[in-house]
Amino acid sequence: MTTTGRYETAEGQPAVRFERTFPHPVSAVWDAITDPARLAAWFPTSVEFAALQAGAPITFRFAADAHPAMAGTFREVRPPERPAFTWGEDELTFELAADEGGGGCRRRRLFPSRRRWNTL
Repeated sequence: MTTTGRYETAEGQPAVRFERTFPHPVSAVWDAITDPARLAAWFPTSVEFAALQAGAPITFRFAADAHPAMAGTFREVRPPERPAFTWGEDELTFELAADEGGGGCRRRRLFPSRRRWNTL
C-alpha cells in the first residue's frame, strides 16, 4: 500500500488520487465511508446528514469546535460503489470495486479542487 497520491486532472482541474486495497468486501468499506458512526473512526471531522442521496446537505464539525463547522453536499451516491461530496471548497469522490484477486476491496479516492492551483 502506498502512502502517497498521484497528481492527475479530473474534468480539466488538478486532482490528487489515492488508491488503497482493504481485506474487506465492498459492502463493509461502503459502510465505513457512508455511516457517520463509522466515519468517526477515521475521518477528521464528525459528519452529519439526514439522507444519503445526491443533493442532500452535510455538516462537518471539528472536535472541540477547533474550527468553524463546514458545509457540504452529496454530489453523487451510487451504492455500493461511488459516493461523492463537497467538503468546504473541495470535492471528495470514493470509487469502490472488488479487488482483482477477489480477496477484498480496492478504494480510490479522488480530490479534485475547484480552486486554481498555480504551484504545488
